[in-house]
Amino acid sequence: MAQPAGEGVRVAVDTKNYDKARYQTIYPQYIDASLGPSEGRRLTKKQSVETPTMEEMVVGLHELGYRDFFVERAKSLPAMQGTDRYPLVPRGRVKVAIKEPLDKHYIKKSEFDTQTRGAVVAGIESKQELLRRLATAIKAKGTARPEVPSVATILASVPGVNQPKTKGK
Repeated sequence: MAQPAGEGVRVAVDTKNYDKARYQTIYPQYIDASLGPSEGRRLTKKQSVETPTMEEMVVGLHELGYRDFFVERAKSLPAMQGTDRYPLVPRGRVKVAIKEPLDKHYIKKSEFDTQTRGAVVAGIESKQELLRRLATAIKAKGTARPEVPSVATILASVPGVNQPKTKGK
């Protein structure tokens, strides 16, 4: 079941049986400045945040005006499961309803408007825009960024462990 995420946040969603088309998935790696685009980052380094946490993401979504979202702490980005970048695979994702449900009436803005659903929060029409605003909200908080040690750093700190050999050039 979903974890309580904060005051006023609706988390009473059955995470096994929910309308999957209604929710967008956001992993912390999407806005992580320490990762590259091939590792999951979806924003530029300048727009991204250094090692965002799930708690910061939940608070940021709440501040942006989203109420219909839930957290799945046991899930992880599939691309991170086979990497040795982290000693432990970063876990957690947020499912957010960015658009209104299909059954809610949508008024077209012009005859060329092909959308069928309106945005839940005015001004945030897409997942990309949500990621930008979420990263900005986290940066505005200005909390101290946690430093994640690499596998090599952990191995170097343990006495008696042979270090991996590297090829010399």
